[in-house]
Amino acid sequence: MIMEKLKLLVCLFVLVLGQSAYGQSTGDKISNWYWKERFTTADANRNAMLERTELSKFPSEFSYYLDNRNFMVSDLNEDGELSFGEMIDKKEAEIAYRNAMETRQIRQLEATYPALVKSPTDFILATPTIAAILFENFAWTTQHRDVMEVLYKNKTWMNSNKEAAAALNRNLCWMASNPKSAEYLYNNQKSGFSTPELLAWKSEHLKFMRQNNVADNFYTLDGYKGYIKTKK
Repeated sequence: MIMEKLKLLVCLFVLVLGQSAYGQSTGDKISNWYWKERFTTADANRNAMLERTELSKFPSEFSYYLDNRNFMVSDLNEDGELSFGEMIDKKEAEIAYRNAMETRQIRQLEATYPALVKSPTDFILATPTIAAILFENFAWTTQHRDVMEVLYKNKTWMNSNKEAAAALNRNLCWMASNPKSAEYLYNNQKSGFSTPELLAWKSEHLKFMRQNNVADNFYTLDGYKGYIKTKK
C-alpha cells in the first residue's frame, strides 16, 4: 500500500513538472536560459560566485554591477562576490540601468553623427569603429532589427571587421534573444569567438537551440520589453 502511494506521488510529481515545462513560452525558455548561462559563462573559476574581475570581462552584460555602489547594494551578505540569487534579486534594477546607459549612449552617438540617424546602414558599413560600439548596445540592436539583418548577413563585411563581429558576439542578450540570427552568425563567421568564455557560450547556445524549437522573433528578455520599442 505504501509503495503504491509512493508510485502515485512520483507520477503526480512528474506530471506536474512536465506540465510546467510544457507550459513555458518560448520567450520564457530563452529568458531563463540566458540569465543562467551568462552567469555560468562569466564564472571563470567555477566557484558559483562572480568576482569583480570576472564581471569586468563582460562590461556590457554586467555594467550595473561594475558600478561600485550597485555592487555593494547587490552583495547582500557582503562577501565581496555575487551569487546567482543576489543577481536575480536585482534583475529589474539591472535591466533599467543598462537601458538608461545604452539610451544615453545612443543619443550621444546620434548627436555626434547625424548620418547615423539619416542612413544607419550605410553609415555603419562605412564606419566599423562605431559598429563595434553599437553592436554591444542591446537597445540599439533591438530597435533597429531591419538594419541589423542587413549588417550581420553581409558576410564579407562582418569577416573583414573583426572588432564589430566580436562586439556582437559579446552581446549575449542579443544573441540569446535572436536565436536564428545567432545561428546564422555561428555558421557564417570566420572568427569572433576567440575567448574560452565565448566558445563555451556558443557551444551551450547551439545545444539549447537544438533542444528547443525557437523562432527568430527578436524576443526581448523580461523587463526589457517595457523599455525597448522595436523599429520595423
